[in-house]
Amino acid sequence: AIALADLKGNLTFVNSSFLKMWGYEKDKEVLGQSIIKFWLKPEDAEKIAKNLFDKGSLVGELVGRRKDGSIFNVQLLASIVTDKSGKPVNMMASFIDITERKKAEKQLKELARIDSLTGCYSRRYGLELLDRQIKLSHRSKSPLLLAFLDIDGFKLINDNFGHDEGDKVLKESVELFKSTLREVDIICRMGGDEFLLIFPDSSLKEVSLIRGRLQKNLSQLNKKIKKNYQIKFSMGFSEYLPDKPETLDELIRIADQRMYDEKKKNKE
Repeated sequence: AIALADLKGNLTFVNSSFLKMWGYEKDKEVLGQSIIKFWLKPEDAEKIAKNLFDKGSLVGELVGRRKDGSIFNVQLLASIVTDKSGKPVNMMASFIDITERKKAEKQLKELARIDSLTGCYSRRYGLELLDRQIKLSHRSKSPLLLAFLDIDGFKLINDNFGHDEGDKVLKESVELFKSTLREVDIICRMGGDEFLLIFPDSSLKEVSLIRGRLQKNLSQLNKKIKKNYQIKFSMGFSEYLPDKPETLDELIRIADQRMYDEKKKNKE
């Protein structure tokens, strides 16, 4: 789509692709109108116009608003047209509808956030959320509880019953976490059979309560398993206290070590 505008930003020419993109039938519906009218956020268009006059040309992205009020993503390439003496005479811009590309980018971003097998958060995004929660806890002066969790004997389940059964155990474990924890709590898969659980506004005082709830629901889950194995967890907890701040890595290291200590104890 192509459009020309005078130096005040009023449209002087649009082609048929412009009309189609914005949902108009005739050019007389848009000619003489300010180009700003065709964007969702006029302030963004004004910023681009200012940059255009400063630089002479630019490439940018905006959200367009069609005649019927629907919105779409647009990439524009704009430039100032000058006469032989170099004096600006008008503005010219071409537009590409990038709505589908933006949707695809959003989907890819979501996929990066979610563990494809279990549906909980991925390691990378989970660590981002933990970093945010630590900062939030520091500002609000509230505690933050962290749990590192591992499925006992997971390798044996894979070896004896196959990887499909192992995948089923991972999915059922995440469903167990979701049904047991609060909506504000965060679940992420760190890799393999290891999970990170984040409990905002919670401290080590709540550990016995959390363990009790998980064990109760786990017992119910194990009763439904028809094959010769039981799901068991080893867990380690650490807490962030604003008056005794520790780094993200330190919190994970402490919880991880306590989890392995418990796993070792369970094997004895």
